[in-house]
Amino acid sequence: MKIATVGFHYGTARLDGILENHLKSLRWQKRQPDEIIIVDEAYNEDSSSAERIRETLSHLCHKYGARLIQIEPRPEDRYWNKPRAVNAGVRRTSEDIDIVINLDLDMVLHPSLLESVHQSFQQDPASFVMCWNRSLPEPVELPDSFDPKAWKDLAAKSIFIPRGTKEKPIQFHPVGPASQSTGCLQAATRAWWHKVRGYDEDLVGPGGKDGDLARRAELAHRWRVWLGWGEGPDSLLLHQYHAGRTTHEDDSEQAKELKACARVNSKHSILRCMARKIIRNDENWGAWGS
Repeated sequence: MKIATVGFHYGTARLDGILENHLKSLRWQKRQPDEIIIVDEAYNEDSSSAERIRETLSHLCHKYGARLIQIEPRPEDRYWNKPRAVNAGVRRTSEDIDIVINLDLDMVLHPSLLESVHQSFQQDPASFVMCWNRSLPEPVELPDSFDPKAWKDLAAKSIFIPRGTKEKPIQFHPVGPASQSTGCLQAATRAWWHKVRGYDEDLVGPGGKDGDLARRAELAHRWRVWLGWGEGPDSLLLHQYHAGRTTHEDDSEQAKELKACARVNSKHSILRCMARKIIRNDENWGAWGS
């Protein structure tokens, strides 16, 4: 079974070593991806920085064998549109790809992670795979080659940070970590991504889109698989530290707007799932970009 990874980049936040760390960790994989696609949406970029950003992206993609797709935001979208960007990447995966993995670009992967994803689909092609993750408390620079001891030391420092909160322990439920993001890794067969036409492209900005796809997978009777259960040193997926994390204590106007947007998206998703609406987009889903 052939594997493609699709990652979404916007703005400058992923260029301060974070993206290169992610690509290094893909190079570490025992089961190498057959395609790596990065979709760049020029959200919130002024003309003075856009050229520099795209040159850097082009350089990194060439260095690590990734394919870069560059798209422009729609004028009517107030915030970044991850669903459209990822869908554009999914639609541009090669036709012989069997498994498509949407990976957040601020994640670093243990060398066995893609192998574990692959094994999940060998056991049940109707799987919908997600991965438990922990967060690193400070910036890191990964070595070019995997060092088992360095990974254990790094993972041992990792902590749980539930989305939208300050650092504190989280509770667990049978399907996965409560309050834990489901969107850092989501994998399904390429055929299923096409069948449901990807992420809901009405969910612009923060919130809703990842949990929405997981709920739609459940409605479609896909077997939801969680990987990576384990304490620090056994972690398969680590979230890199970066600025810009919004907490409940952040009362700035921008934070209030983003939180309001996330609430609207979550409500939109829940109502559509209650209506058992699995397919959200028309036949032009992801059909944009250059």
